[in-house]
Parts: sequence; structure tokens; C-alpha cells
Amino acid sequence: MTNRKQTLIISCLFLLFSCAMWAQDDAFGLLRDRRGTHSNSIDRKTLVRRNNPTCHHIGREQFLLGEGSMSFHVDATALQTFVPDSALALNMGVNLTDTTRLTSLNMTLDRWTGKADSRFRYDGHYYHVETVCSPSNNHSRPAFATRVSSDSIFEVVLRPSAVLANTGDNVIKVTSLKQHAAIRLLNTTGQGKPYHWFIMSWRGNASLKVRGNQIVLRCKGTPVVSEGKKKKDFTLDLSIMRTNDMPSDSYFNSDPILPFTDFALKTATGWNTFWTECGIADFSATGAPEARLAEQRLIEALYNITSATPADWWLQTPLTAYGFAKQVVPLFRKSLRNQPEQLWQRPELIAATLLTLRAYTEPQVAERFEMTADEVSRLFTTIINAYSEHVSKSALLLAEGKTTAPDYLDRDRLLAVATAWKAAADSLGNVQQVVPANEEAATADTTVATRSQQTINDAAKGLFRLPTVAELAASPTLTPRRQSLLLLAVAARQWPQQWNVKTEDLLPLP
Repeated sequence: MTNRKQTLIISCLFLLFSCAMWAQDDAFGLLRDRRGTHSNSIDRKTLVRRNNPTCHHIGREQFLLGEGSMSFHVDATALQTFVPDSALALNMGVNLTDTTRLTSLNMTLDRWTGKADSRFRYDGHYYHVETVCSPSNNHSRPAFATRVSSDSIFEVVLRPSAVLANTGDNVIKVTSLKQHAAIRLLNTTGQGKPYHWFIMSWRGNASLKVRGNQIVLRCKGTPVVSEGKKKKDFTLDLSIMRTNDMPSDSYFNSDPILPFTDFALKTATGWNTFWTECGIADFSATGAPEARLAEQRLIEALYNITSATPADWWLQTPLTAYGFAKQVVPLFRKSLRNQPEQLWQRPELIAATLLTLRAYTEPQVAERFEMTADEVSRLFTTIINAYSEHVSKSALLLAEGKTTAPDYLDRDRLLAVATAWKAAADSLGNVQQVVPANEEAATADTTVATRSQQTINDAAKGLFRLPTVAELAASPTLTPRRQSLLLLAVAARQWPQQWNVKTEDLLPLP
């Protein structure tokens, strides 16, 4: 008995220790795997999901799926069955042709997990389609993944974009083995390689055929036993991703075929992390319809920009400081190394880096990442030194009229920021030339950095000229540009005081 008790106690302690170690595996670690804490004053899951869009009738409503480097729209069937996406080289849909025969439609987009889910009937047959854009898989490439279920035989069809479809025969060539296929698609742009390559995999009893310039997967069902009766399960998991060249034979013979649930889990993990890290605002404390609409538009804008515009991730900086604090320096450095003219010709990037500096130096961020004042100072110095030359060149182009500032940025303020930035870099450079010989010298270094930071913040006051949140939310539709303005307006607290908005991790604009 004693041995059993000891064994039980040791097992419990081991379990508690394992749980504690798992709990420490926090997504917000920064700098030498530091761990931070996170407040939960807002129920983010409830906030996001109460603003999920739904669709109950056929129309041109399209929901966006994406993970930054890949994005696409789906129609009411959670695929491109009736409404193609011109941005996709290959569109995927169920082989249905007449929208009037589709009934009982119930479609949702769960922005918390990044999954489109559609249930409907066509000619009386039941369909259930789930689709995600997975951020990564075993090949570290984004994937278009879907699961289609029905109560009868069905077909999934892959069609080239309208531009390719009109170029004649031999647009598509397919090489298949087992439940894998390599797809060669003609590249009509004249840029890069002559062909686009895709890898397609599926799970389920399906046969593949090429009909003209279409790829057809016919799901014939898998025998199963349910409640003691033999039935057929008509379910097909399908994933497709871009690749650089024709995959090798080893891919067809050794790579596992992942179920849809694996892609959905990775998608959900990525979106859960994003929504947990980003700054957020809860507008539900007031019953004002304008506030309710503003919250809906905020979630929509955050989701859409994160899904589709990786080149403009800077727009999220005031609302996603924690997420981007981990990657902003290497991303900016890569941009400056490969295309330095981007910063000169896009002065809004100056504002983006101002927000980044604010993220690093805000006390709540430093506390979140357990960063000391000296570490914050060194990060600030690193960023300033890395971009000062490019900022000064951008200011010169602005002064000479060779580039323009966005209309939501005050041009004169932007020039003042650039001047202050260059001066701060010069001051920091002079300090860095001498290695601190003692603690007093190191303190002086930190003091100079702090003073430089304050100078830049002072110069940046009044930099943004933004409409109110209510004005932006009242727009019939939010274009990508107006979505960007909405995020900046939320960061600037451009809402009526009586709305009593609750915020969490929301950085202030300069």
C-alpha cells in the first residue's frame, strides 16, 4: 500500500511539473526565450466570435481566408463553386452549376479559428464544406485545405483562372500516384518560370481525371459500419499548395497525407495566437448602434489585413505590438537590405517604425516581456542606428517634392520626425564610439537613448490626422485603405467618450 501511495504521489508531482512547464511555453517570449504574462480583462474569444459573419442566401458574398503570404476568397459554398477568385491560379469548387437548386444554406466564417464552414442542400442532397488557409504544413508552405462531406457521390473540380482557361489546351498537366498529384499550370505572365507547380493530396476514396482544362476528383465513398449497419462515408479531405518545381519521386512515396483536421488545427493555433497577442477594444459597454458597428468593423479590419496584406503589416503595429515586436527588426532589416528604396518612397514606414519604437519602450510592453531599462535602451539604439540614414534620405525626397506623404500624415511633422530621428542616431553613435568603462558611463548611454526617444516622441505629436471611428464605421464598405485608417483611428482613441470603450494592450499613437 505504501509503495502504491508513493507511486501515486510521484505521478501527481510529475503531472503537475509537466503542466507547469507546458504553461510556461508562452507564445509571447522575446529575447533569449523570455517569458511574459498577459492580462485577460477582455474575453477576446467572445469579442471576436460575436462579430463573425454569416451567409444564408446565394449572392456575391465572399469570405476571405488567408495567413499573410497566401489569401483567397470563398463563396457561399466555402469554395469557389459559383464565384471564382481571380487572384488564384487554380479555383476549387464542388461540381454544382445552378444556384437556384441550392437551398437551406447556412455559412459562417469563424475568424477566431480562420475557418469557413458551409452547410447546404443541392437537389435534396446534403453537403458540408469546411475550408482553411493553413499557415504551414510539413513542407512549411501555406496550403488551401478543405473537407467536403455529403450523403451521396460528389465531385470536386479544380479550374484554372479565367485568364488561363481561355488560352487553349495544354494549360494543365497532372502527374498522379496513389493519393498525391503534381499539377503543372501554364504561366502566361511571361515572368519567372514557364510553369506554376502545385502539389495536391487527398484522403478518401476518390478517382482523379482531367477533363479538358479541369481536374476532377470524384468521391465514391468509403465503406463504414455505423450502428451495426454497413454504409458509405462520402468524405474527401483535399489540400493544395504551391511548390517551386516538379516534386521528386520520394515525395509521392514517403510523404504522409495529412487529414484536414491537421491543417485546421494549425490554422486555429495561428489565429488564436494573433487574437491573444493583438491590442483590442471592446465597444459593447454602450448600446449605441454606431459603437456596435465600430466593433464589428474593427474585428473585420484586423482579420482582413492580417489575412491578405503581409506587405502592409505595419498597419497593425499599434494594435499588434506584442506580436510584431518579435520580428519587426529582422523584417525591416531584410527590407532595407533587399529594397532600400521602399523606405525612401514610402514615408508611412517612418510612422510604422515610430509605432514600433513606442511598442518597445512602453512600460507595459517592457513588463510583458520582462525587459530591463538597459535592454529597452539597446533595442531603441539598434533600431535608430539601422534606419537613420534611410529616414534622412526619405526626408530629403519629401523636402524636394520627389515623394509624397499619405494624407493621414502631416507632412511637416513627418519632416520634423525625420530630422529628430537623424539627430538621435548621431547622438547615439557618438556615445557608442566609446565603450562604457564603468556603471556611470553605461548609465549615461541609457540616458542619451531615453532623451533621444523623448525628442522623437515630441516631434511626432500631431503626426496623424485621422477621421473618427464612428465616421469610418459608417462607411457602406471598408476598402483596404479605410480598414487601415480605422485601425489607426482606434489606436488614436477617436471615439466618443460616452461610449466607455474597454481596451487591452492598445498602444497610443504618437
